[in-house]
Amino acid sequence: MKKIYFVGGSPCAGKSTLCEIIAKKYNLYYFKVDDYLDKYMKKVALNKDTLCKKNLSMTPEEIWMRNPVIQKDEELGIYKEIFDDVINDLEKISCDNDIITEGCAYLPILIKELGITDNKYLAIIPTKEFQVTHYQEVTVQSGNS
Repeated sequence: MKKIYFVGGSPCAGKSTLCEIIAKKYNLYYFKVDDYLDKYMKKVALNKDTLCKKNLSMTPEEIWMRNPVIQKDEELGIYKEIFDDVINDLEKISCDNDIITEGCAYLPILIKELGITDNKYLAIIPTKEFQVTHYQEVTVQSGNS
């Protein structure tokens, strides 16, 4: 039975970089939730009135120019809505190797509810100083200073 290692945490924390390195070094299958986020959101949005459906109907400006507390709450809600579909897809992966997977969708509470042990889950959260410096650099580079 293949093992699945989960890496969660906040955006721009280094999850992808870490998982790419580990996957290559240990010959693991790498599954990045962000590569399928739109697919998951569209699937959930078909079923009922959800945060996924609301988010998909909004423009990027409508999404990002809202109160940050509302953005955070809705983003966490979206991760909860898609979580079961992500786990189902992970279980369907046909490969001989163990799997490493990463994404903000791997919230500690959801991982705990699945019974995933600490030796198979890592959450990465950058320091406040890193976030302030990094996000300022991204803003300047994108011309939004």
